[in-house]
Amino acid sequence: MTWLHFVYWGGIVIGVLMFGASWLIRRREITDGPLARAEKPLMLGGAGLVLVCAILGFSFW
Repeated sequence: MTWLHFVYWGGIVIGVLMFGASWLIRRREITDGPLARAEKPLMLGGAGLVLVCAILGFSFW
């Protein structure tokens, strides 16, 4: 495996974990505190990271 494969898979795994954390925050209906403020950035950041890593992976594979 090349270093790009590690970046690709690592980015997808980290992005999915970020998106999953956002989903858990929403599912538990946490409405105040730092977790409530972190929900939207986690969701957008996780989705964006997965998208970027998937595009990089498909373009260089």
